[in-house]
Amino acid sequence: AADLEVMLGILLAIAGMWAAQQVQVSACVDAQRLRIDVRDDGPGLEQSQLQTVLQRGVRLDQREGSSGLGLAIVGDIAASHGGELKLENASPGLRATLWLPAG
Repeated sequence: AADLEVMLGILLAIAGMWAAQQVQVSACVDAQRLRIDVRDDGPGLEQSQLQTVLQRGVRLDQREGSSGLGLAIVGDIAASHGGELKLENASPGLRATLWLPAG
Protein backbone atom coordinates (compact mmCIF):
# COMPACT_ATOMS: atom_id res chain seq x y z
CA ALA A 1 0.00 0.00 0.00
CA ALA A 2 2.83 2.42 0.85
CA ASP A 3 4.57 1.73 -2.47
CA LEU A 4 1.33 2.29 -4.38
CA GLU A 5 0.89 5.59 -2.56
CA VAL A 6 4.42 6.68 -3.52
CA MET A 7 3.97 5.68 -7.18
CA LEU A 8 0.60 7.43 -7.51
CA GLY A 9 1.90 10.51 -5.71
CA ILE A 10 4.79 10.84 -8.15
CA LEU A 11 2.64 10.22 -11.23
CA LEU A 12 0.00 12.72 -10.09
CA ALA A 13 2.62 15.36 -9.25
CA ILE A 14 4.26 15.03 -12.66
CA ALA A 15 0.92 15.06 -14.49
CA GLY A 16 -0.11 18.13 -12.49
CA MET A 17 3.06 19.96 -13.49
CA TRP A 18 2.45 19.35 -17.19
CA ALA A 19 -1.36 19.54 -17.39
CA ALA A 20 -2.95 22.42 -19.23
CA GLN A 21 -6.22 22.12 -17.30
CA GLN A 22 -6.83 18.62 -16.03
CA VAL A 23 -5.46 15.28 -14.90
CA GLN A 24 -7.55 12.13 -15.25
CA VAL A 25 -7.05 8.93 -13.28
CA SER A 26 -8.69 5.60 -14.02
CA ALA A 27 -8.16 2.08 -12.74
CA CYS A 28 -9.37 -1.40 -13.63
CA VAL A 29 -8.40 -5.04 -13.21
CA ASP A 30 -7.46 -6.62 -16.52
CA ALA A 31 -6.35 -10.27 -16.83
CA GLN A 32 -5.31 -10.54 -13.18
CA ARG A 33 -3.40 -7.27 -13.32
CA LEU A 34 -4.28 -3.88 -11.93
CA ARG A 35 -4.07 -1.12 -14.52
CA ILE A 36 -3.90 2.51 -13.40
CA ASP A 37 -3.84 5.28 -15.99
CA VAL A 38 -2.79 8.82 -15.11
CA ARG A 39 -3.36 11.17 -18.02
CA ASP A 40 -2.74 14.89 -18.39
CA ASP A 41 -3.82 17.25 -21.16
CA GLY A 42 -0.42 18.89 -21.56
CA PRO A 43 2.01 18.89 -24.49
CA GLY A 44 3.01 15.20 -24.32
CA LEU A 45 6.46 14.02 -25.39
CA GLU A 46 8.35 13.41 -28.60
CA GLN A 47 8.14 9.72 -29.54
CA SER A 48 11.90 9.37 -29.01
CA GLN A 49 11.58 10.69 -25.44
CA LEU A 50 8.99 8.18 -24.20
CA GLN A 51 11.62 5.61 -23.14
CA THR A 52 14.44 8.05 -22.39
CA VAL A 53 12.44 9.91 -19.74
CA LEU A 54 12.06 6.68 -17.74
CA GLN A 55 15.82 6.57 -17.11
CA ARG A 56 17.20 7.76 -13.79
CA GLY A 57 18.33 11.41 -13.85
CA VAL A 58 16.80 12.30 -17.24
CA ARG A 59 15.09 15.70 -17.10
CA LEU A 60 13.25 17.14 -20.05
CA ASP A 61 12.59 20.46 -18.37
CA GLN A 62 14.52 22.91 -16.26
CA ARG A 63 11.81 23.49 -13.66
CA GLU A 64 12.90 24.25 -10.13
CA GLY A 65 12.81 21.18 -7.92
CA SER A 66 12.81 18.61 -10.72
CA SER A 67 15.45 15.91 -10.20
CA GLY A 68 14.66 13.58 -13.09
CA LEU A 69 14.18 10.70 -10.66
CA GLY A 70 10.39 10.45 -10.34
CA LEU A 71 9.51 8.24 -13.29
CA ALA A 72 12.55 6.03 -12.72
CA ILE A 73 11.49 5.54 -9.10
CA VAL A 74 7.96 4.59 -10.18
CA GLY A 75 9.37 2.14 -12.73
CA ASP A 76 11.73 0.61 -10.17
CA ILE A 77 9.02 0.18 -7.53
CA ALA A 78 6.62 -1.29 -10.08
CA ALA A 79 9.28 -3.75 -11.28
CA SER A 80 10.02 -4.81 -7.69
CA HIS A 81 6.38 -5.95 -7.46
CA GLY A 82 6.36 -7.67 -10.86
CA GLY A 83 4.77 -4.70 -12.63
CA GLU A 84 5.78 -2.06 -15.14
CA LEU A 85 5.29 1.56 -16.12
CA LYS A 86 4.51 2.52 -19.72
CA LEU A 87 4.24 6.00 -21.24
CA GLU A 88 2.38 6.99 -24.39
CA ASN A 89 1.12 10.16 -25.98
CA ALA A 90 -2.60 10.63 -25.49
CA SER A 91 -3.25 13.48 -27.97
CA PRO A 92 -3.39 15.76 -26.10
CA GLY A 93 -1.11 15.02 -23.23
CA LEU A 94 0.66 12.00 -21.88
CA ARG A 95 -0.72 8.78 -20.42
CA ALA A 96 1.30 6.93 -17.80
CA THR A 97 0.02 3.38 -17.37
CA LEU A 98 1.03 1.48 -14.28
CA TRP A 99 0.54 -2.29 -14.45
CA LEU A 100 0.73 -4.29 -11.21
CA PRO A 101 -0.23 -7.83 -10.21
CA ALA A 102 -3.78 -7.79 -8.82
CA GLY A 103 -3.17 -10.35 -6.12
